[in-house]
Order: sequence, then structure tokens, then C-alpha cells
Amino acid sequence: MEVTRNEQPPDGTPPPRSNPAWSRLLVYAGLMLLSLALTGSFLRPNQCRTTGCCPGPSRLSLDADLLPSDALQVKPQGQLAEIWIELGDTGVFTPTDTAHGTTVRTEDGQTISYLDELATKGYLAIRVPHAPPAYGLSNLLPGILPPAPDPVTFSYYSPPSTTTLTTVAVSVARRADLEALVNAQYPIADGHSHWEVWWLPAGETFPIPDQPFRTDEDSWPPPLALRFRIDFGSGADAFDCAGCPVEVLAYNGYLFAGPYPFVLRYIQPTVAVPLVSFGTHCAFQDTPLIPTVGQYITPTTPFSHAYCLENWDTMTRTFTINAASSQGWDYTYYWQGTQFGATPNLAGDPPFNVEVGPLSNLGEPGCLGLTAVYTPPIAVTDAMRETLYLTATSPISSEVKAWSLSLALAPGYSLDEEVEPPKVRIYLPLVLRGYP
Repeated sequence: MEVTRNEQPPDGTPPPRSNPAWSRLLVYAGLMLLSLALTGSFLRPNQCRTTGCCPGPSRLSLDADLLPSDALQVKPQGQLAEIWIELGDTGVFTPTDTAHGTTVRTEDGQTISYLDELATKGYLAIRVPHAPPAYGLSNLLPGILPPAPDPVTFSYYSPPSTTTLTTVAVSVARRADLEALVNAQYPIADGHSHWEVWWLPAGETFPIPDQPFRTDEDSWPPPLALRFRIDFGSGADAFDCAGCPVEVLAYNGYLFAGPYPFVLRYIQPTVAVPLVSFGTHCAFQDTPLIPTVGQYITPTTPFSHAYCLENWDTMTRTFTINAASSQGWDYTYYWQGTQFGATPNLAGDPPFNVEVGPLSNLGEPGCLGLTAVYTPPIAVTDAMRETLYLTATSPISSEVKAWSLSLALAPGYSLDEEVEPPKVRIYLPLVLRGYP
């Protein structure tokens, strides 16, 4: 069913959702943000862990849907922020050794063929903030002792019929050799943050099983779990860094993607910075709307980007939504409430205004779903990457704003992205514009 501009779907159903098959790449690609930023993996938080059964009385999250906001935890005081990220999907996968490395085929026939190349040539850089007012040097520490000493674990069932869960610790290391390259390309002069590169140790690969395996998003541990700490230094308070900027930069072996900006959010009643974010809380409403980070798309088939706009203020707020497509595509936009039985409403062309309700008595933000629908004019052989970038800004307080992005990959996508450079990079200045 094609959804064209200026009309609702004829049968009143919601706009098309994203293809879930691409969401599974994260499980095998290595550390999550590289595969996310470069190959469009859709990160879905494990539902148990995102509803409060993780340890820790308060949470830390980022203000974009690239990380599930409820999947992160932080201590309520002290110089350490404990970060818990639990991600995964359910599916059965078949690995194959080829002349070019390892490929993985999903149940529906999707083949991902560049995993080894991504793991060996690519890496992830994180711009780690320093806590004000002193801005002393901070750093990332792998693992949490106790109870999670391994910074990254991969959990699966192999063969798929077994009921025994295998959990493998994934080695990661800080790569100072790569940090020099990042600092040369993206120097930092203000002393308020610094770059750290974390990736697989040189020569190591991600531990994909050598036979078919199954992942289950409801398993414990989840398919992919990450445990890190931010040490803000002696005498610093982690909560002083509420609202601090963070950037993520990814290199896939051929080109840089990013930096992608975030803002630290501590979900704590006494800390209300920032007041608006893009996150995942819409997934837990009566009408679930799970944000999309990335997906494969096919010619002449409608697809959608989904976003969840969250209002952490104690009053209803109006936000102006702006959008930018790296391919210049003319999407149809919808907004959708999260109450039971809510249906999508045509939003018009950006910029358009939406209202989002206030923070609830239970500490949950007011939520509004945003969806962009388009039928791509592409061929099966196209190798382009589309990035749709959204901003939400308060008309009366321009400093109250949030930003997010979602990726879509053509059928012939390759890591070197053999397309005209402006088409894949036009969104990068927009990501940085207005960034603190």
C-alpha cells in the first residue's frame, strides 16, 4: 500500500513500519554504535531491563534514539556514572565462511556480508565530557565491579533448538593509536571533553558462532550487553554533568560518519536537563511506537522512519519540528498520540508544530510519536545511504530543543558508499548546527 502526500492511508491503518530484519545486524557487528551509525542497525532495548529491574535508583540517557534511554543506569551521586546498555532482537541466523570473511543470513534471506571488514577496519570514537565547573579530566572505564566485570557480552542459543544460553565475553580495548587519527581530524581545544576510541583489540574478531544460532530479546543476559563507567575524576559529581554534550564518531574502514551529538540526561526528579529528548518511551505506551534507527529499503515499497518525542517538563509544551533529508526526499509526516487506540494524524510539511503532554506523577515523560513515510525512487543496485534528521525546538525557548536521526540503506549498500559525497554528507553540518 502506497501512502502519498496529503492523504491518510485509505483504510485508516498506521503508516508502514520499518523492516525488522535489519535490526538484527547489531548482534554480530561488534560494538553497537559503529554498526548503528554506519550500517543502520535498529537498536531495540530488552523490555525487562528497560522497565526497572536493573539495579540503580536513577538512570542516565541520551537525548536521541540512537541509544535506548531506559536501558542506561547511573549512580545517584559520586564521581562515577555506571552505564548499562542492554540490546537485542529475536531471530535465527546462519553464519557462512567465504573468501571475503564471515557472512550471516537471516531467516528471511537477508545476507550481511561485510562483518569481518567492519570489525577489523572500523572503530568507534566517543567524545567524553568533563564535569563542570572544574572540567577535570574524565575517562571511560570498562565493566562494572560488581556485578558486571565484562564490558561487552554476546548471548545466543546454538544450535537454535537448544535451551542452553551461551554467553561470551567480547574483548574491547582503548585504542590510543586510533585516537591520534581522530584528534588530527576532529581536534578539541576547549578542554571540556576529549576523544576516546574503544574497539576490538588489534587482530581480534567478533565471536560469531560457527553454526546456526538463535538470539532472544527476552533472554538474560540479553543478546548484547555493555557495561561501562564514566569516571569524572576526584572531587567531581556526576550530576554536575547533566546536560553535558557527548559526541559519537564512527569510522567504517572507508569514511567517517558523524560526529553525532547527544546530551546526557539523568532521569532524576531533581535534575531536569534537558527538558526535551528523542527516546524510546513511546514503546511502552498502550499504542507502541518503537523508534527507528536504520533499515534496508526496497524500490517502490513505502517505508517509514519512527521517532519518539519526549517532554520532561512539568507542563505541556509546543515544539516546532524541522526535518532534513540527505537525499532531498519529500516525506509525508504524521504525529501519533500514545493513548490507547490512537491513530496517526497528518502533520503537513515541516516546519510544523506539535504539542506534547507533561511529565507524569510516575516520572515518565509526556510522549508523542512522529513518523515520516516515503516510497524511495531507487534501483536494486543502488548503494546510497539516506539520513533523515529531525529537530524539535520550543518556539518560546529556543534552548529547549532535541535532535535525532534515522538511516535507510539501499539494497546494494556497501561500506565504501559509492555515491556522490554530497548525498551522504549533506546532513552532517545540520547535526552540528546549534550544538553546544
